[in-house]
Amino acid sequence: MKFTITLINPNTPGDYRKANVATVNLGIAALSAYIKKYSNYVVNIIDARFKNLTSREVYGELLKNPSDVLGISMCVHESSLWISSLACMVKKEFPLTHIALGSYFPSLFPQKAFELIPKVDSIIMGEGEITFFELISNLQNGLEWKHIHGIAYIDSNIHKVITNEHRKLIQNLDILPFPERYLAIGDGSNLEVEIEGARGCAFSCVFCSVRPFYGLSTGPLLRVRSAKSILDEMLILKKKFFNLRDFRFADPDFISASCKERAYKFAQLLVNKSLNFRLQIDTRAVSIKESRTLLKLLKKAGLVSVYLGIENGNQKILDKMNKYTTVEDNIEAANILRKLGIDYTYGFMMITPWTSNEDIDDNITLLKQIGQIGLHNVFHEMTLIPGTPIFNSMSNVNRVIWKGNLHYFTYKTNSKRIEHLREIRKTLGEVYPEFVANFYFIYKGIRQLRWDGEDTVATKLEYENNRLILNVFDYCWNKAGTYLPEKLKDIEVSRLCFERFSNRVNYLIEQIDPYAPIPCPANRLPPRMSVRQV
Repeated sequence: MKFTITLINPNTPGDYRKANVATVNLGIAALSAYIKKYSNYVVNIIDARFKNLTSREVYGELLKNPSDVLGISMCVHESSLWISSLACMVKKEFPLTHIALGSYFPSLFPQKAFELIPKVDSIIMGEGEITFFELISNLQNGLEWKHIHGIAYIDSNIHKVITNEHRKLIQNLDILPFPERYLAIGDGSNLEVEIEGARGCAFSCVFCSVRPFYGLSTGPLLRVRSAKSILDEMLILKKKFFNLRDFRFADPDFISASCKERAYKFAQLLVNKSLNFRLQIDTRAVSIKESRTLLKLLKKAGLVSVYLGIENGNQKILDKMNKYTTVEDNIEAANILRKLGIDYTYGFMMITPWTSNEDIDDNITLLKQIGQIGLHNVFHEMTLIPGTPIFNSMSNVNRVIWKGNLHYFTYKTNSKRIEHLREIRKTLGEVYPEFVANFYFIYKGIRQLRWDGEDTVATKLEYENNRLILNVFDYCWNKAGTYLPEKLKDIEVSRLCFERFSNRVNYLIEQIDPYAPIPCPANRLPPRMSVRQV
């Protein structure tokens, strides 16, 4: 029998990867393509999240098709119970099967990963293609593997986690095969494909795990694919899924100074070919200010939406975040995009370890100026990811709290009112989950209207949605200042919030649906809500 590898994406809920990006887990997709290019090993992929499979159901598939090596992607801690359950079943039936973990969480926190999933044999730290391929080659040939660069494992003699010398980063990304698009997604209609146009990041925001993750290896962190390589991949995907239009780039800053020349070439190639693509990119305010001409060309090439890392409305906090931008830069960037007719979304953290009550006022002032507000903007919190500078600094002053879920670690602020606000938001989501989810439907629906050219309708609904969300936040913020948190009182606050605002939510849903029907989290139009239904 041929040597067999099974790559697994665990069934992990959460918003770290958008639910409507029904393409692939890029990590295992890249590994599979690399292995198949350089060997004749059998590679199977099980995307348990896409198929909504339990660990036992995946185990059942492995019983029918045993593997010599399991490679499991573990982006977040929340996967640990699912993975541990699968690993225990596999090791009981197939004790010689090698189980390797990869992706952000185990790379940045190997000690914790081994504690959570003791049946794992190894961890692939950082960029995985070369390390994982060397591991499976050594296993297939019966060779020692514990010396391989980029590997972590437990030395059973001393009961200690050993992390080997780090692997060098792949500098020329164009030599890599295109990720394997392994899911059957029909003709590509109403889908969004994620494209990796670069790896690493030139910046060093204290909360972001991208730089620490790639920093585990050696060599320049930011590597950029050529414009031709990116376009070739998109054309192959278009040929496979003939109605595919939407592409989102995973690059942290698609138009940064280091990527600008490539972005110009890419945009010109698209314009010359007159392709009917819709593009979404991530960037930052400073890059927007320096790229007006480029943005006009990208819009002509199909750019419909830009994601901005705005993060906060207080300059002192932006400086602590190491953003190298100003509040005024962020406002100007939003204005530039608005004048160019390019839709924008943005990252925003209402609560950070440094946030005071006065900072909340600064944040609301900024949100009113830049608009395009989602409920996630007004309640989002900075979380602490192992390996990041903010995690390390908070650890040094004993302000880190292990949450044991998707959000890794958290902290307490110095404000009782902010702490109460966090409890109210948590209770609102627990007691009225449909109410909270419908805000996402509205926000996404307005974005869809803009991408489809329905600007007049979108502008009207955007105005109403901005007012609604600020009203909801203002209500919760005022209640957070009236008394100390008690669970029963927070439930009452949530009920009153629902009663006060549910009709306006229903109204916006009804206005959006005739123009831009899109799947809500339950893949159907949200039901009209009333107090009696809850």
